[in-house]
Formats: sequence, structure tokens, C-alpha cells
Amino acid sequence: MRSSLRSAAIRSGILALCFAVPAAGQALPALAESPDLAPRIIGGVPSGATENPWQVLLLINDRSLCGGSLISRTWIISAAHCMKDASAAGVKAWAGISALSERSEQNRLPASRVIVHPQYDAATLANDVALIELSSPWGPSAGQRVIALPVAQDPATWPAAGTAATVSGWGYLGSKGPSSTVLQRAPVHVLSAPDGTCGSYGAAYRPGNHLCAGENAGGFDTCQGDSGGPLVIDVGGVPVLAGVTSAGNQCALANYPGLYTRVTSHLPWIRDTTGIPLTPPATPEAVAAAAIAGGRVVVAWTAAAAASFVVSADSGGFTCATTDLTCVVSGLMPGTTYTFTVQAANSAGSSAVSTPTTPVIAVDGTTSVGRTVKESTVFRWAGVPLRAISSMRSLTPLRCRVIRGGLAITKAGICRASVKTGGTSAVAVIAAKS
Repeated sequence: MRSSLRSAAIRSGILALCFAVPAAGQALPALAESPDLAPRIIGGVPSGATENPWQVLLLINDRSLCGGSLISRTWIISAAHCMKDASAAGVKAWAGISALSERSEQNRLPASRVIVHPQYDAATLANDVALIELSSPWGPSAGQRVIALPVAQDPATWPAAGTAATVSGWGYLGSKGPSSTVLQRAPVHVLSAPDGTCGSYGAAYRPGNHLCAGENAGGFDTCQGDSGGPLVIDVGGVPVLAGVTSAGNQCALANYPGLYTRVTSHLPWIRDTTGIPLTPPATPEAVAAAAIAGGRVVVAWTAAAAASFVVSADSGGFTCATTDLTCVVSGLMPGTTYTFTVQAANSAGSSAVSTPTTPVIAVDGTTSVGRTVKESTVFRWAGVPLRAISSMRSLTPLRCRVIRGGLAITKAGICRASVKTGGTSAVAVIAAKS
């Protein structure tokens, strides 16, 4: 998963991990025909975008392939050696994809700025980290999500040797290629404590800057083309970005694991450069809900800036996600009472769940006191066809009554009207405001 780009560090047997690929729309590299080379990131398997929703594909100057990770709605983290000769105009980024053929303008993330760590050393690959600012925030989708930064972890002890992790990318499937046309994902282990050594690298491994991961016996690793991609550790069910793919001595060799830029060591620079919060957001407040037509409820709240919010109903599993301060929950059962809570999230984690809203009844339609709802409208809201043989009666006569041609609303609250056409019947639930 590393690049064929070479620096003075090659003299110590280390190489960085990006490589040349065709531009979007051009022919993609063919997979190897050798029966000894399985179609995988070394030791990995094909992986979908939803399994790695933070994964970014980067094409640098239309020739070099690297990876990256979404750490906010406007920032991508990658490797400095991928970006040292790049301008924003030369960086093309895509998220929410698995196959290279899925690249399109719809899933492309336009870059506005590239920032290489000011202490990046190409000879030692110290501080091999870079940030890409997007020209506009990307919107939430099923295939795109930020990954948490290790803000709650103690850099003196985390991650411990033996910790399971995963790596992913579109790089070489073997030490001599070919590259993968589909995102690959492989399991590895952290092989060194933050103050330890790494395989046979000797002094070339700098624990303050590097993180050592792979398998001592080899067989699982990143390779050329995977530079800048994520090394992810599950912390209590939350994926956390522990490392950025940097370098290694060839790929998947015994005693030569992959070297990753240690994210905990670079959190202050990331915070100062991006303004990304390193603490979870505050709990949303003043959460209120109001029913609207079609079995929907509008939920609104107040909150400080956060990457995203999730609204959840107390029953039925109904949710909605947004980056705004309002969200419409759809698909609710008219006549059923619900309460709603809101939870905020950013790159540092999630807030506590808000206090539930006051109960609200989902309805088919809304009106106001003194209005008459047409008979055809009541039947449409109930989902029953109106025919000459149709009938309608009020189930809440103190709030609404049937008159010629419709339903007269006499009192604020919930009006229920039973409608029937032949063997088809239903109840329309209508909210009336004063």
C-alpha cells in the first residue's frame, strides 16, 4: 500500500507509498493473472464504501494515487509525501466510492488548499502528514462519514502493542503490483508500544512520529498506492484514526511492518490548522417537535456548531440526520404518539442525548379551527378513494363534525374521521390549530 516515490530514506530501506495511476476516464490497470497473487490489498479483501465511509481516494497531478480520511466536513488528512509538490488545483478527491470506476463529479470533493506539515522531513519521513481543505462542505450520505480523531487517548500508552487495527486503500495487491480497482481492507496489529521498537527497522523507526503495524510474520500490509490512507482502531465500538499510511521496506515482509504517521503526536497541529474541535459537542437544547401532514414531524433545537445531528423517535426506529438545526422525521404512523431526542456529533465524538420533546401525535393532515376540510381532502389523507358510495363520520364530534361536502373543524386538537368506500376503510388523523 505504499508508493514508489523515493526519497533519501530509501538508503535505509524505507520507501513511501504512492504510485502513478491513470486519470479518471482513462484505462485502469489490469489485475495480475498470476495464480499466486490473490486479488487483495496484501492480505485483505474487497470492501464497500459503507464499511469505510471516511475513506478518500486522491489523485495528485493526474498521475499519483494516494488515500486520505475525512476528519470533518471540510478537511481531509493524508500523507505529506503525497502532497509535497501538489497545489489545490492538482488534487482530485472522491469519497463514498469502492471501485475506481465509480469516480464522478457527484462524489468528487473539490480542494481549495493543501497544507503540508511544516516540519515534514522527506529524508526520515518525520511528520509525514498533510491536510487538504475543501472548497465547500460535503453533505452527509450513506457512503460518507468523518472518522474520530484519538482525542481521548493517552499518547504515552495508546495504542498498546497487540491492538487490532484495519488498513484500507486502492494500492498494490502484492509487492510488485498490480494495483486494485476496488477498495481493499486488511486486518493488522499494532506491533510496538509508543516507546518501543519496530521489527528490523532499528533507528529508522521513530516512535514519537511513527506507529508500527502489520504482522511480524508478514502477509498483511499496506503497499504502493495506499499512502495517506487510514489505520483504524475500534475503541468501544467507535472507529478512531490512529495512523496515516506512510512507508515501509517493500510490502508485507516478515520483520518489516508498515510505518504509519502517529496521529496522537500531531493533534495540536491538526487542531491549530483546521479548527476542528478536540472535544465532543455540547448536548442540543430546547428541542421541540411539531406534526405536519403525511405522517411527518418537524424537530428543531438549539446547539453550538457540530458536524452533524441525529434525531431519533422513541419508538419504531425512526430517525433523520442533518447538519442543520431542524430535521423532518418521516414515515410515522398517524395517530401514534411520539417523543424525539437529538444527539450531536463531531470528529471528537458524540454529545449526550437531549431531553425528550413533549409528546406529539403524528397526523395525516393539518388545518385550523373554523376551516372546513373538503371531503376529497379527508379521503386523500386517509388513502381511501372517494366514490359516490363513500361515507364519512367524525370519531371526535367535539372537535370536528361532518357537514355537506366536508369536515367542519370546531375545536383545536386532534380530529379523527372514519372514511369508507366499499370494503376499504381508514381513519384520517387531522391536527387542528386554534
